[in-house]
Amino acid sequence: MGLIVFSAANEFEARLACDLLRAHDIPHRTSGAALTGLKGALPVPEAAITVEVLRPEDVERARALLAEVRRPGPESDDAWICMRCQEESPGSFDLCWKCGAARSVSAFSRTGSPYRGDRPVSRSEAPAPPVEPPRDPAAAGDVWRVLLFGCLPVAMLGIWFGRNQDLVWPQTSVGVAGIEELVTAVVLSLALRSFQARGVALRKLWGTSPRWAIDAAGALLLGGFLMVVRREGYYLVRSVARFPGHGVRVASFPISAGEWLLLSVGGALSAATGALLFFGIFLRRLRDLLGRGPIAGVLAIVFSAAILTLTWAPAASAPLLGGVFATQVVLGYAFLLIGRVWPVAAASFVGYLLEWLVAVYGS
Repeated sequence: MGLIVFSAANEFEARLACDLLRAHDIPHRTSGAALTGLKGALPVPEAAITVEVLRPEDVERARALLAEVRRPGPESDDAWICMRCQEESPGSFDLCWKCGAARSVSAFSRTGSPYRGDRPVSRSEAPAPPVEPPRDPAAAGDVWRVLLFGCLPVAMLGIWFGRNQDLVWPQTSVGVAGIEELVTAVVLSLALRSFQARGVALRKLWGTSPRWAIDAAGALLLGGFLMVVRREGYYLVRSVARFPGHGVRVASFPISAGEWLLLSVGGALSAATGALLFFGIFLRRLRDLLGRGPIAGVLAIVFSAAILTLTWAPAASAPLLGGVFATQVVLGYAFLLIGRVWPVAAASFVGYLLEWLVAVYGS
């Protein structure tokens, strides 16, 4: 004789209970199924279908399992998988469209159902949605270190080289720019060494990818785009604010191969160290300080671009500052999208070199 553990309101509910007990290897039987057609003529207890387990030691486990049967099931649009034929059926189907098996409590859904595999999982066990990382107040210290040991010295170098160009390389601006970029790279390297001593993994920030060829091609395209953005930003600010045009003395004599080599080496080193410090550390720590939301991301990029504009071109005219600001915004978005420094550094160097080529040889 079995022990009653469940009283089903209808045949479908009884089949659900039996499927669940069968899935957990609990011997059972049902009674009262023949009386379901007399509902209304008989009292409810007599017309109900009862589920009985055959072993006393299974009673508590069976009752705990069957307590899940009358919990609210998945939503009507929640597709489910048949346990017999493994076919997916719409949530509005109570029977499998292929084999006709009843939708079991052990069936699992492909969307938000609280059922997992052949075991009902309570909603409290369901995985919680991802939580946005909290703001990191300690990031403020790193931001200030970059401003003091990176941005301020580079800005002062830019002002000094701009005022003493003839003392450094009297013939051309190309030679001056090459020396300035080399000195800037040394200053930024010292700042990076201080962060490395504090445990910052610069190699990890630099980034690696098996798709390096795609990253390199993207960096070349982005570099060309930066040149266009910088020039258009310059003309836009000049036209809106009605600033007069100005000329820059690029070369009084033919530019030698040594000057171009100096500019290329200095520009590459400056772009690499600058991208590591100003994007890999400065912009990333700004995001940690302001938060990870979309508005915080925009604020971090705009603030970073404004600081870097004053860093790289402190003595420039307002139209030139507009062009530099536009390029820094593009580079900031590129870094946040890619998450690696080296494609951003390569794009920055390509754009810088193209600007000099256009300035020297362009019409």
